[in-house]
Amino acid sequence: MINEIVDDNSFQELSIVKTITKPILTCATSKYEPDNAVIVGIAFIGRRKTICIQLDKTHKMGTIGVSEGEKITLAFEYAAKKKLPIVAVVASGGIRVQESTLALMQMVKMATAVKQHSNKGLLFISIVISSKMALAEQEQIRTKVNIEYPHNTNIRSVDLTTILGNLLDNALDAAKTAPDKVRFLNLTIRRINAMLIIKVENGYGNAPKQESGNLITSKADKASHGWGLKSVQTAADRYDGTITTDYKNGIFGAVVTLSFKPVKTE
Repeated sequence: MINEIVDDNSFQELSIVKTITKPILTCATSKYEPDNAVIVGIAFIGRRKTICIQLDKTHKMGTIGVSEGEKITLAFEYAAKKKLPIVAVVASGGIRVQESTLALMQMVKMATAVKQHSNKGLLFISIVISSKMALAEQEQIRTKVNIEYPHNTNIRSVDLTTILGNLLDNALDAAKTAPDKVRFLNLTIRRINAMLIIKVENGYGNAPKQESGNLITSKADKASHGWGLKSVQTAADRYDGTITTDYKNGIFGAVVTLSFKPVKTE
């Protein structure tokens, strides 16, 4: 998945985090393996140098253990030192239960490293894209991802995650019903001056429903669903943002615009 996001042939694994210090691995049990589910590297995204983290779900279901937590922590510390943004492609199965308390302790270390990185005004995007695109592939939905984002902004990672997660969930549900010729899902993130533009396009089979001019969920349980676009709007409002939607000829589009301010790094 990481190769679909970064510029062509730009990813290189970081040697600084290839080897985890032996005390971390040997302090608990000899059953721990030296390899782990985390891949960390440096790449260019839209010609912007970026630290990339990917969890490999084929290795112990992508769970986070002691060595994975240490590797992620080192990646954030390195990014903070070099003043680089981070993009994390998450496919984690959670904490590795076999390592119990030691794995939980790593969560505290990771949270501290993420906070220190954020305090420097550096961007961290936890990509929910990977899991959504993996689901799309399982449903034979064609995907395309194009990302270009600004450096050092006041846009919070949690707001980006809320916007991306909800838009992609809606797009995936709709694309599942689309006929083959429009069975696709495209994501574009780009910067225009001091604006961040997030655009999601997808095919659909069942036309969106409206009520009083507003889109509503087509699911039977309306009490539990239909909050996605409201959450997107709430997040966008923090940045004087807007959300616009359009659909015709079997193609639905949602565009979110966010005004951002540059943040001076230390």
